[in-house]
Amino acid sequence: MTKKIVMIVFAGLVVFGLGLAAGVYLVEDEVTAEWSFAEVNADTTETTIASRFTNGDHLNEVTNLTSIFMQGEPVDAHPEIGDAQPDYVVSWNDPSRKVRVFTFYVWFSEEGGVYAIRPSDETDEPRYKGLNQMDAEFIKKMAIEGA
Repeated sequence: MTKKIVMIVFAGLVVFGLGLAAGVYLVEDEVTAEWSFAEVNADTTETTIASRFTNGDHLNEVTNLTSIFMQGEPVDAHPEIGDAQPDYVVSWNDPSRKVRVFTFYVWFSEEGGVYAIRPSDETDEPRYKGLNQMDAEFIKKMAIEGA
């Protein structure tokens, strides 16, 4: 009876070990979120990539950016930003599916900032949301220094 139990436990450990080895060595971490910050030249309205990072390398930063941009409070930003060019154009892409999820246009101010969400369908009007001081500083840090 004990020999049978030992064989069952041994077989279970072998199966567990093979599954663990396959999970560790054969499964790749797929990048599903890429954030890129493009700085806008106010004179020419051209953009240059300031920084870019993915959830494969910088999971905490990607998670923070996702929550900041998805949980902003709606504001009426037209008077605050006027016709000014945005400070940064932030793109959230999904490289695994080769799609752009959202494009955000960010304007910074002394109180924090405002961003506009441009849905994938360019015909829709952008939605404006506010940034508090702490979130604006985090976004500036990510754009300037990278992750």
